[in-house]
Amino acid sequence: KKSFQANDFQALGLETDFKEDFFSVSKKGVLRGLHFQTPPKDHVKLVYCSRGRLLDVVLDIRKGSPTYGKVFSLELSESNGNALYIPSGYAHGFLALTDDATMHYKTSVIHSPENEGGILWSSIDFDWLAMLDTGEKPIVSDRDSKFPNFADYRTPFVEASLGISK
Repeated sequence: KKSFQANDFQALGLETDFKEDFFSVSKKGVLRGLHFQTPPKDHVKLVYCSRGRLLDVVLDIRKGSPTYGKVFSLELSESNGNALYIPSGYAHGFLALTDDATMHYKTSVIHSPENEGGILWSSIDFDWLAMLDTGEKPIVSDRDSKFPNFADYRTPFVEASLGISK
């Protein structure tokens, strides 16, 4: 299976010059996010799951966008082979639905700790817990549990931040 074909993305005018590729492994119930990098180190991401199942969630944080504050979700798994291209100006997170769920990321900019940003996962209009069959709360890192509420976040992104090549 291929996880990326530059020609297909270029034909759509999408970024294909990825600078970093990494992965994370999570056990069932782990919730990561919602993460992004702020300008000038903002980036596009291409994510996919090579093992297990994940619920991937993105939030539009581009001021002036017709979809500002809207959430999109998609199940990513080794069996369905889905991948998700996430433009700059979107916060990203996921919930591991199985043990050893492996998320892969390709990013257009090398990680910049001073440009890390985040939105509190529970402050958006999305029912994360509907996907957990355990009835338990998700496992969230200390860092991710301290992100600001979406309603309080002042975004540096504007609608023109599409992450698409000019």
